[in-house]
Amino acid sequence: MRVYEAAILAGGKSSRMGKDKALLPFGGYTSLARYQYEKLKRVFPKVYISSKAGKFDFQADIVEDGDSELYSPLIALHTLLAHIEGEALFVIAVDMPFVGSAAIEELRRLFEKREGLEAAMLAGPNGREPLCAIYAKSALSEIRKRISRGNHRLNSLIDALEHEELACNEPETLCNLNHPSDYLEALRKKG
Repeated sequence: MRVYEAAILAGGKSSRMGKDKALLPFGGYTSLARYQYEKLKRVFPKVYISSKAGKFDFQADIVEDGDSELYSPLIALHTLLAHIEGEALFVIAVDMPFVGSAAIEELRRLFEKREGLEAAMLAGPNGREPLCAIYAKSALSEIRKRISRGNHRLNSLIDALEHEELACNEPETLCNLNHPSDYLEALRKKG
């Protein structure tokens, strides 16, 4: 199944950062969200931003999270997969700015090559990255089951899905900007 849609998950609390990380300036753009959006627009014809509200200073297709009270990537994933036109979706957390188009394309080739996959994600030295992954729309039934049981753990979902992991041996690629020090280090690296 062909993957031509992507989504940036930008609806988290950003509690460890102390401010909304999706709105932090990055890479010559007014925000991390805009940086990720422009990067993904070069790879996918359709890019969404999953968020609690329309808080961005640029035009984008916003898909508001399905539950305004609960901060859960699983809820966002459910809302996005129910929303898309295609049969699969690439998702990335807004705070993973060093995942490049080559890694995304390699992941997409892996997913499109193997029949019956429900998920494929990058995996680094610290394990798999469920927020840098492709999910098939067919995963919706398993996602719904987990939400109804109150189980929002993405790794638990992946264990229940037919999935593949693509090794990524560059630790910087999969770094998350969770704390102010992570953000400052990323700004230094980006130059």
